[in-house]
Amino acid sequence: MNMKNWLRAGAALLACIFGLLAFYAFQKADKSSEKATLLTWYFISNDVMDRTKPDAYALTEDEERPCDNIKQEICSILAPDNGYGKPDLNALATSSETHLQQIERAIADLEVNETVHAFRAKY
Repeated sequence: MNMKNWLRAGAALLACIFGLLAFYAFQKADKSSEKATLLTWYFISNDVMDRTKPDAYALTEDEERPCDNIKQEICSILAPDNGYGKPDLNALATSSETHLQQIERAIADLEVNETVHAFRAKY
């Protein structure tokens, strides 16, 4: 093989490598822009101070304390999983508020929002 052929082969190889890198970069960008799946989480703690803690939520409702829409305590929220089986309260719920901020606002206003979907009576 002469020098000209080696240069062509090297240029073709570099073009393929850069093409693959660009392809994977666009794939990763597409995945990061996808919105996370929102799950319904139920507040299971007896301590009202736990409302902003991920460990105070579960994917199953407490049958003894169902959501009854009496606006005294948060019952259920919508939030993505944090990867450890708990809600990701630091994820953005809207373009300007996290799920945690929306929980705090719902507690103050006693109104549902994009994150807090139901209330119940305090037990």
